[in-house]
Amino acid sequence: MSRILTCELRFNGAELPTLAAALAALCAPSDGADLQRLLAELGSEHGLSLAFEPDDWLRAFRREHPDMPAAPGKIAVGAFWTALREDNGQWVLSLTGATGSISDALVESPAVRAALHALAESVHGRLQLVDEWQDSLPF
Repeated sequence: MSRILTCELRFNGAELPTLAAALAALCAPSDGADLQRLLAELGSEHGLSLAFEPDDWLRAFRREHPDMPAAPGKIAVGAFWTALREDNGQWVLSLTGATGSISDALVESPAVRAALHALAESVHGRLQLVDEWQDSLPF
């Protein structure tokens, strides 16, 4: 059974410029301009494709989705529905897989997990995986 998962990153608002730079580095080439719009329009959702270092899971994903553009040496995954909101004095960046296979990347791909952990570390944030029933899962 396919499920839709969201990776939530909670962080201090003072780290917003750092988050923007780190997230821009993960964006697939065509989505760089969308990032600025995303950060300017808090509370709305935008689809972003993110690019990651290759691993076995991502190579299999690329074989099924060969039309996703990415920089050389990277594999793009998208779209992630992306929202940024304030919650009780903290900021929350939500990355929700648009499909079950994109959600699976959050669980199955070591490269995706490592990149998101690095993103969280860059802003001294905390990651949480949430399913469509709002249950928290280990990340």
